Amino acid sequence: FFGFHKSNYFTRRHLKPKSSKSKKRKRSSKSSKKSSKKSSKKSSKSSSIDDGICNPNNLEDCSEDDCCNENCSVLNPDPDCLPPSFTTPKCKDVISKFENGDEGWITEGDAVADPQYKKLGGNPNGHIFVEDQVTGIAWYFVAPVKFHGNFQGAYGQKLQWDLRVEPSPTNLFEAAGVILGDSGGNEISYHDLPDGTNEWKTYSVVLDESVQWRKGKSITGDLASEAEIKAILNTLSKVQIRGEFEGGEDIGYLDNVLLETSCR
Repeated sequence: FFGFHKSNYFTRRHLKPKSSKSKKRKRSSKSSKKSSKKSSKKSSKSSSIDDGICNPNNLEDCSEDDCCNENCSVLNPDPDCLPPSFTTPKCKDVISKFENGDEGWITEGDAVADPQYKKLGGNPNGHIFVEDQVTGIAWYFVAPVKFHGNFQGAYGQKLQWDLRVEPSPTNLFEAAGVILGDSGGNEISYHDLPDGTNEWKTYSVVLDESVQWRKGKSITGDLASEAEIKAILNTLSKVQIRGEFEGGEDIGYLDNVLLETSCR
């Protein structure tokens, strides 16, 4: 990552020659090193923002965990330092049925708040819903981390979900129906979805170039190629589903989100 290879780091940091001093002395030097490291970390953190990305100019603040865990945002990822979920392809479908809660879904855009959970009234039973803040932009349901990872097996498969909007929209406006993004910040979007209705309806989109995935979020973006779609799926880090279609106030309801994948 950023020209710094972790093997050099671990060689430099962990393969130091063993001391011939007694265990007692080892213990005390260990604790003093620990405290000096703590203080150096404190001072370096106060002067810079910790954004989860290793800084090659400050190796003392870097560790394998900083760059190789589920929560790390790795820009231009080095294949040697990708989160485990990116290096190991996911072979089973991922689904949110909302049987016991919101499952960690959040929102982006002009939603009033993150999704609320209801045990009844879904398709069937448990589901989540969001109210619109009516500020003039679309809001999206944002999938949790279980929908992130190496989904190379999802190419040619489909993303499917059930949606209901209240009331049925009459003042429609254009916005991406689905947005997918990778760990490097690249995005593709799909716009050709049927409009929402006040009845539960199943939507789906195929994850390949047989349908019009566009680069970026705009409907005028260039069509994404097979290679570009596969690159997004290989380090999938964002799945957003449009929750509103009405230019005025509305409520969006979501259930049964399915991301198909397999290891072939």
